[in-house]
Amino acid sequence: MTCELCGRIQQGEWTLSDFFNFHQPQMLSICEVCRQQFTRITGPVCAECGCQSQISPCAECEIWLTAGYPAIHNQALFAYDEQMQQYFKQYKFQGGYHLRDVFQEMLAQRLVKVAPTMIVPIPITAETQNQRGFN
Repeated sequence: MTCELCGRIQQGEWTLSDFFNFHQPQMLSICEVCRQQFTRITGPVCAECGCQSQISPCAECEIWLTAGYPAIHNQALFAYDEQMQQYFKQYKFQGGYHLRDVFQEMLAQRLVKVAPTMIVPIPITAETQNQRGFN
């Protein structure tokens, strides 16, 4: 299998169970080199937006809340840094629908852990839907 981001060929690791049950080895959709380039959010975070921050609310959320906007209580798995921006550019604007599963397992684990009361899908315009071909 090839990495969905860089195209490197990945080698699956066979277990005895895979071998005796005739299962393919479990493969990740991106290689370990690409996976390591994403910055996982750890440590103190802003309780509002979920960004890594020593203070809560962070400076941006403080401005947001002071202006009278409601709290959002977002939780992010990764920092929105250059690597993540490149991922979203490829996913959203370069026909990268195949990248939809890259973070699926980690996101599912987080959802089980935090048990949100609500998940809010963000709608897109018909024009954006036509441009991407998916939502």
